[in-house]
Amino acid sequence: MTQINLKHVKKAWGDQELFTDVSFSVSYGERIGLVGANGSGKSTLFNILAGRDEPDSGTVFIPARSSSALLKQNPLSDLELAAMERGGFPEEARRYMRLLHMDPDRTAALMTLSGGERTKLALSLILCENPKLLLLDEPTNHLDFAGTQMLISLLCDYPGTILAVSHDRYFLDRTVTRVLEIEQGRILEYPGNYSYYRDCKARLFQEKMHRFEEGRKEQKRISEAISQVKQWSEKAHRDSTKPDPSGLTMGVKEKKRAKAKKMDKKVKNDIRRLEKLVTSVEPRPAEEKSIRFSIASDSPHGRRILEASGLTKAYGDNVLFADSSFTAARGEHIALWGPNGCGKSTLIAMITGDETADSGELRVSPSSRPYVLPQTFSGFLQKQTVRSYLLEEIGHLSGSDRALLANMDITARHLEQPLRTLSFGEQMRIKLAELILTQRDFIILDEPTNHLDLPMREMLENMLAEYPGTLLLVSHDLYFLRKTCSKVLVFEDGRIQRIEDSFEEYMDKKKW
Repeated sequence: MTQINLKHVKKAWGDQELFTDVSFSVSYGERIGLVGANGSGKSTLFNILAGRDEPDSGTVFIPARSSSALLKQNPLSDLELAAMERGGFPEEARRYMRLLHMDPDRTAALMTLSGGERTKLALSLILCENPKLLLLDEPTNHLDFAGTQMLISLLCDYPGTILAVSHDRYFLDRTVTRVLEIEQGRILEYPGNYSYYRDCKARLFQEKMHRFEEGRKEQKRISEAISQVKQWSEKAHRDSTKPDPSGLTMGVKEKKRAKAKKMDKKVKNDIRRLEKLVTSVEPRPAEEKSIRFSIASDSPHGRRILEASGLTKAYGDNVLFADSSFTAARGEHIALWGPNGCGKSTLIAMITGDETADSGELRVSPSSRPYVLPQTFSGFLQKQTVRSYLLEEIGHLSGSDRALLANMDITARHLEQPLRTLSFGEQMRIKLAELILTQRDFIILDEPTNHLDLPMREMLENMLAEYPGTLLLVSHDLYFLRKTCSKVLVFEDGRIQRIEDSFEEYMDKKKW
């Protein structure tokens, strides 16, 4: 049974055309992943499917729209949480909260929920409604590993239809059976999970590139043939004007002129035929945008950049970690790994001096200048343009800086936009550009892949894998951590423990 059917849907925001001709259908019970670059219109398409927006033209048929639910990015505002503190929520939602490893008795302190806990609560409220159509916009943002695992388990058993926008490759690989990609205003369909989609896309690109290269060879052959035909025509015209060496002139010139005229007609026909073949050759396939950049470490001094001894931190009766001792050496890439609420962001705040230890000591090398990329960007002045923000933070924008920004898809148009008009993914790109241009030797990234599209995630992985400085990385993206981190700090059983294995080796030993 068809549950979603879109035909020739178009949608634009002002002068920006998001969809030029979107058509696809979804059968009841399917699990679909929706992918595409930041700004391609994924969230807008979800709003159309949820009935919160209308297309400019085209048809949208969803018989079960009255029984659909949409999980937004960054769900549950402070106002919504305040209302829940007063009114509570259904018992069935409390059951889902327990399944997602969240305490349902925290109704008196909802305003203090972390990003991951807000996502778990929003998911619980949606799942307890048991809608026939589930629209999930970045459902794993801020979720810890246990929460993501349980969500995957719940969705695999879910009886309805699921469409998920996600940049979490682990999540997509384990939940979806078909991928829809928004590219240049249209929908491209691929069978299978995310990894199969990437393989298919790479294989199709290579096939198109092969046809393009063969077409270029054919174009060269045709061009050479056109030149040869023109040379024959020019020779025939020259011969028609030369005197006949035999001395017989009666009718000879007429014959030569007739031959040249016949040749001229043939040449024109041949050129038209060959030029038509040239224009019919398949065009060069569009390559995925390649973002190449690097960060240069600016301080070679000092071997140990971070050292903790007997470190303890608690909030009231909630002890995050106690009696923890560990180090971080210069040039190490360390994953901070643990469930939501275990104290990862608190440790980062202690490194930057925004929090203090209850006991023990945390020493940061005085020769280092840590740069912290937080989960949220409260430091943005919303009326600032991108240009004024970067100039304020960096002091200048050279030609090479602008080239790097363009490589990160931060265009001249973006530079003049107010920060408040940018999407979350675009804001993250601005912060990453700031990180690169400030050239720090010690960077701390707290969920840096939230809101980044998949190509940008993969490019960030490659960049960090080659970064020569010290890296502390908080992320629940397993693929991302496996690619970038050579050591692990595990938050477990009320302590922080250093693991000498790479993150990939650590996860393999855990059989996760």
